[in-house]
Amino acid sequence: MGKRYYCDYCDRSFIDDAESRRKHLKSVNHERNRKLHYLNCRDLKTLVDEESKKEECRRFRSTGYCPYEEICNYTHYSKVELQIFAAEIAKKEKEKADSLNLPCMEDWLKKREDNLGKWKNFKFEQYHPLQTSGVLLPPSLLPPTLEQMRNTQFEKWG
Repeated sequence: MGKRYYCDYCDRSFIDDAESRRKHLKSVNHERNRKLHYLNCRDLKTLVDEESKKEECRRFRSTGYCPYEEICNYTHYSKVELQIFAAEIAKKEKEKADSLNLPCMEDWLKKREDNLGKWKNFKFEQYHPLQTSGVLLPPSLLPPTLEQMRNTQFEKWG
C-alpha cells in the first residue's frame, strides 16, 4: 500500500500522487473547508474590515438563514453589530496606547525617594545571614543608589 495524503481541512485521506492531490486541492469542498477554517481564525479588526466592505445579505436579513453561511458573498452582520465591534477595537487600542505611556524617569525617582524616606527610621529585626557575617555582597546584589539611577544612560534597542 502506498503513502496516503491526509487533508486536515476536509478530514479525509487519499493516495498521495500528484494528480489526485492537485484534483483534491482544486475541489469545491476543499476550497470551502479551507475558507471556513481561516474565517474562524480572523481577529476582530480583520472581521470588521472585511465585513464592512460587503452589503447586507437580504436572505439572511429577511429569514434569519442563508444557505451559503460563512462563504456568502454578503455580510450576515448588521451595521449596528459592526459598529459595536469597531467600538470594541477602538477601546482595546486606546487601552494599549494608555498602557504604553510610562512615567518619566524623574517622576519615578522622586516617588522612589519619597518611599525610601518613609522607611529611614524603620529598624529591621532580622537581617540576611550574609549581611551580619561581615561578608561583603557583590555589587550586583546591592540595591542601586539614587545617584546611580540618575546617572544611568538607557540605550535604545533595535
